Amino acid sequence: MTGKFLGGAPQHEIDSMRRAGIHVALLFHGSDIRQATLHQRTVADSPLKNQGAYWDAVRNRAAANVQLAQTFDGPIFVSTPGLVPHAPHSIWVPLVVDSSRFATTNPVLERPIPVVIHAPSNPLMKGTAAIEPILEKLHEQGVIEYRRLSGIAHDQMPAFIAAADVIVDQVVLGDYGMLAAESMAAGRLVLANVNEAQTTVPDLPVVHVTGATLEETLRAVIADRPTYRDIALRGPSFVHQYHSGCYASDVLWNEFIAHY
Repeated sequence: MTGKFLGGAPQHEIDSMRRAGIHVALLFHGSDIRQATLHQRTVADSPLKNQGAYWDAVRNRAAANVQLAQTFDGPIFVSTPGLVPHAPHSIWVPLVVDSSRFATTNPVLERPIPVVIHAPSNPLMKGTAAIEPILEKLHEQGVIEYRRLSGIAHDQMPAFIAAADVIVDQVVLGDYGMLAAESMAAGRLVLANVNEAQTTVPDLPVVHVTGATLEETLRAVIADRPTYRDIALRGPSFVHQYHSGCYASDVLWNEFIAHY
């Protein structure tokens, strides 16, 4: 929180704040805490098995944060449900979505050729190299209309999401984040690798896919639109339940009361 003011070490911040009488919690997000060995055991095609300086830095940062969490004696939170197994004694505090910005009356999966979007914030972490050839192939065959979003300002995203039928989030993480939550708020069908998230949120209205199953899943969606439309239309109520901010504030309050 203080950048390099206290040397850039989280433990220095924790100690300094506590000396000042401030109660401290840890909150981890994404690759901050995702353990490489665990992820590779539980998620097909985990990108954390990749080699190179970038991946070494990702793994080393997560390992250091896991060590910090193991010795921390306050509340520990994670922002996405798939991270719960990765952070010792952690509690899920959901990301907050302004549903009113993403709500739409646009129908879903009713046009002859469904619009499918992929909007990778980090292509390496989303499995874009596995996703895009499949979407491009189906686009060329006239099965879907594929739109890749890149460099779109966040205030423009509601319109792009509302104009789609299906959002392919990622196929390698085992979790879901902000784009998936926003897409669910819009009642769009979300496809993502969510096998780790499903252990924490079993009623998650996201269709689980991997790189190997993406094409057959998309073809199944088109062949059985009513079933998948029903899944998509469960999204807004799911987001209201978990991502409106009320659930997150209750978790934060209850955990701080329990600890302090």
